[in-house]
Amino acid sequence: MQKYNIDEIFKGVETKHSLGLFDKRLISSIILYDKNDKPYLKCFGSDKERPAKPEEIVRQLFIKKLLEEAKRKVEEMIEKE
Repeated sequence: MQKYNIDEIFKGVETKHSLGLFDKRLISSIILYDKNDKPYLKCFGSDKERPAKPEEIVRQLFIKKLLEEAKRKVEEMIEKE
């Protein structure tokens, strides 16, 4: 099993600065795992597997922040068709 960390995914300085918006507790809530030799994570909103790209990690951190700090519900964040 291959292990990944957020620092590896946020290789460039220009992308890593976006993590400054979040505290370490939120960042550590992102659990990365291997799927087909690529990093993946579980979405906090839908519980679906998603590729762990920098933009997806930031998206998940915002979802987690809304759920915990703003006491939002997942249903309030789901886009309606």
